[in-house]
Amino acid sequence: MAKSTGLDQNFKDRLLSLVERHEFESLSLKEAVTIEKLGTLTKLSVRHRQCIRELTLEKPIIVVILRGNKTIYLDDRQYLFQPGELFCVPPGIAITVINQPDEKDSLYLALVLELSSHLLERIRSAYPKLIDRVSYESPLQFKIPLTKDLANSLVYLLESALNDISNHNLYLNEHRVMEVVLLLLNSEWREQLLQIIYPDLPMRVANILCQDLSQPWTTAKLAAELNISVSTLKRQLKQHQTSFRQILTAARMEKAMELIQQDKYAITQVAIACGYESPPDAPTGVGWWHWTVFNLPANVTSLPANVTSKGEKLPDGSGQGFTDFGDVGYGGACPPMGDQAHEYVFTVYALNVENIPADETTTGAKLAFLIKDHILAEATLVAEYQR
Repeated sequence: MAKSTGLDQNFKDRLLSLVERHEFESLSLKEAVTIEKLGTLTKLSVRHRQCIRELTLEKPIIVVILRGNKTIYLDDRQYLFQPGELFCVPPGIAITVINQPDEKDSLYLALVLELSSHLLERIRSAYPKLIDRVSYESPLQFKIPLTKDLANSLVYLLESALNDISNHNLYLNEHRVMEVVLLLLNSEWREQLLQIIYPDLPMRVANILCQDLSQPWTTAKLAAELNISVSTLKRQLKQHQTSFRQILTAARMEKAMELIQQDKYAITQVAIACGYESPPDAPTGVGWWHWTVFNLPANVTSLPANVTSKGEKLPDGSGQGFTDFGDVGYGGACPPMGDQAHEYVFTVYALNVENIPADETTTGAKLAFLIKDHILAEATLVAEYQR
């Protein structure tokens, strides 16, 4: 059996000293403002050899062995961890684990830090450049090389968390947890950690795209950002049953809906911000809004001619929205002279509610968003016109 290094031994002894002075089973580390959990620190103690088969974690964990040893089996690979060693286990993969107590005192003892999705999203949002490049081709490794800074950070985290039982020092706990992850992301072990705590390639792709959706993204440009080949990117996304185009479209739709709900952007501005060159290609899927009418009674089967911008002749309770012409009311077809025939789409929606909270300031895109979860049926007529 290999011996622990001086750093490993000192690290283990410092942690053991803290654990032995405080009797605890588990302690939650909470974010001070929103009271969202950043992670859970747990002492795992076993008196007899323990074998857990087909263990699949929901969240990534960082583990420090204090007594005994742990063996992890993944496919045909075996990983052995001894006292003072640090390792990380990813979520979503089935592993077999053996916890073996120490021969002298028949005790297996480990500290387990579970990293919450809230913590990982906060780091992803605050430090996007730390996670914008990773190769998914290298084999997965669990062991984390221990440095003096990382060892000190983990000791300070445990000490702060244990003291928090009485002192409620939530802000310090928050920063201690983030410090541990940031030290790892700034180390040579960064790519391995990224594979473990951010294993979902589609999420990584979406994160990169969302940093600037106005760019003319291509698979080649995205592959360069990920430091992998285009063929590898396509193959791995296919394994996740998705594609570059699907992820890009979903990201643009989400961004578009976010901007539309702010009621201060025209559809042209939304289209450009989301990477579309012209409004007809905008992510609402409906192009340029010429007219919108809402809250028509269910018994209405036709509308009169010459409805004014003030809504005269419309049924009681009905209203008109704000069009992409910058006004209320119908804006007629007027394609460029000599251009090919343009399509004009007329759609009527049957909803499961009587009224939608809209008024004359509501854009067509926002109206589409407001009704999307209430549509029972729809009918569309497409007409062509050219000059």
